[in-house]
Amino acid sequence: WFKMDVPATNIYASLVRLGNNTTGQRFGLAYDGSNQLLVEFVLSYVAIPFSPDNQWHHFVVTYPTNGNGSSSILIYMDGVLQTGYNISNPISSLNTSANPSNGLVYCFGYLYGLSGYYWDGLLDDIGIWNRALTQQEITALYQATAQTPTCTIPANVPSNGLVGYWPFCGNANDESGNGNNGSPNGTILQPDRFGTPNSAYEFNGT
Repeated sequence: WFKMDVPATNIYASLVRLGNNTTGQRFGLAYDGSNQLLVEFVLSYVAIPFSPDNQWHHFVVTYPTNGNGSSSILIYMDGVLQTGYNISNPISSLNTSANPSNGLVYCFGYLYGLSGYYWDGLLDDIGIWNRALTQQEITALYQATAQTPTCTIPANVPSNGLVGYWPFCGNANDESGNGNNGSPNGTILQPDRFGTPNSAYEFNGT
């Protein structure tokens, strides 16, 4: 989930990123400063229209691989499948395991190893899986109601293939059990989309 401040203060702002250009395993989501969200994969990207509106939005991306018979990135905004975005060379494999020694680092709100490109807004309930979620699973994530504040995985979050889950319940720990805990830097805990205190992180764009 994300909520982008209006007006956007950065030309390019990174929401979520794993890896970098040199690993050949980069994927992520960013805002390009001109009313587009960029879904990044390896050394390319696709762009979809988006105008910052200071509202919470749910965003899910599934990536194709050479073995699944698909050549389309599937993009869901607020539970609705957007137009399919074809790519000429589906990814042969996608390493979703963090490994700082080779540049595979999870980054929320900035680009690893670079200054600038900071997110201006809020992030919450980030999940990464090593498989593509189904439409039914994505709908369940989007339609979730307010949860009792707790640092556990809610019932609507699929556990199959879960690599990391960050509910930001007063901290940036990974509640999947895989130990991908975060280290907040310059962020502030704020109410989430349900108004629950200290349950989302605010990034100020610097």
